[in-house]
Amino acid sequence: MGPQDWKKVEALLRKQIEAQQLKPGTALPSLNALARTHGVSRHAARRAIERLRETGHVQSWHGRGSYVCEPQVVYQISSRTRFCVNIQRIGRGGGTCCLSTGQVRATGFVAKGLGLRSGDPVLRATLLREIDGRPAMFARHYYAPAKFAGILDILEAGGSVTEALAAFKVTDFRRDETTIATRLPRPTESMALEIGRAQPVLVTRGVNIDKYGARIEVSEAVCRGDVVTLAV
Repeated sequence: MGPQDWKKVEALLRKQIEAQQLKPGTALPSLNALARTHGVSRHAARRAIERLRETGHVQSWHGRGSYVCEPQVVYQISSRTRFCVNIQRIGRGGGTCCLSTGQVRATGFVAKGLGLRSGDPVLRATLLREIDGRPAMFARHYYAPAKFAGILDILEAGGSVTEALAAFKVTDFRRDETTIATRLPRPTESMALEIGRAQPVLVTRGVNIDKYGARIEVSEAVCRGDVVTLAV
């Protein structure tokens, strides 16, 4: 065994992936299994997987292992962006779970987006959105308590954002502004998205308004860049 053993494993797996011998979505063997099969160290197996991830052949989820990359989801950002509609349109499975809810103090873009003062209380729901059963987006949604007291109960019970807003007679809303940036994930984000702290994420921030032009919601979605491509 030598310091370049990982290259042999990486080359073989890459060849199998590119020849479609390993299909998109296929789970790769564990690091221990790869090491035994190829007669290399666990470190060499890990380095091979890391390289395949860097070249876009493999995706990894902490605690779930590594998989052959599937085509990235093209997530269309429009004036009426809806997660479920976007995912269903391309024939993929989508799901959302509510991770936490609570009241926080408005700062920065949240206060500005809702037309509040910095430090004013706001309601926040933190959601995890999955594509084909795997974490893809970590989203925070903010609302003014004066307008939407009780909305967090609906989201906690499993209601969608659209259903929650409809309960307050907001049946038609659209995106007024969107910004897109990249950064490294925060600890809670990397944990929820099952990625390393050094893996960059895409971040969208948006302000939604109702049919009268009133600001109703501010959102921030942190997306796995190896899973999602944003289209404007």
